[in-house]
Amino acid sequence: MTTAHIPYWRALRFYSKPWRERHGADMVAMMLDASDNGEDPLSGHGRRSLMWSGLRQRFASGPYVWFWIAVTSISLGLHQWASHRNIQIRQQAERFGDRDVDMAAYAMVLGSAILFVLCLTILTVSLLHRPAFPRPVDGFVARSWPGWTLFALGTLSWLGVPMILGSLVVGVRRYRAGGGMEFRLLAIFSAFVLGFQVTVLLPVVNMLFFI
Repeated sequence: MTTAHIPYWRALRFYSKPWRERHGADMVAMMLDASDNGEDPLSGHGRRSLMWSGLRQRFASGPYVWFWIAVTSISLGLHQWASHRNIQIRQQAERFGDRDVDMAAYAMVLGSAILFVLCLTILTVSLLHRPAFPRPVDGFVARSWPGWTLFALGTLSWLGVPMILGSLVVGVRRYRAGGGMEFRLLAIFSAFVLGFQVTVLLPVVNMLFFI
């Protein structure tokens, strides 16, 4: 690395270290080519673009993704516990003829649902980030119908969470491997339906089982 290359490497500091070690030289070469062609990749706009791209790549890397998977799972467990507790409180109140709503229990259910949806959204956005490097393999071909089949079956079933999770995984893996926009849409729709099922349908199912 020459002295002239230092500013370009410094502009990549927002990317994760493994990514810089693997793809930093290619990225610097691209910026040098752009500079030779009269462009300024280190302009204010260029630096901001590199910063946001680097942060997105960093938060889409393995440690952060696993962190958000853990946080999303914990928020899901919290929401299920809050829903179950709310049902028990309502049943106990009805046995004593009390029709008032326990606002604390209701707020816990609503807050845990919002927390789960927020964590799931952040996780989905992180998973769907596809950086400039490594470049998708030319001629990548993958059929999307298995994922859409899982999505349809999971959407039509009250207990279709495992199938929706499957379609989400298929969409994310295929899109990050170089698949087209249909896989990105599959992942987004799957995440939306998963959030709806967990926050709306599962509490109804729990209520039917406990009533």
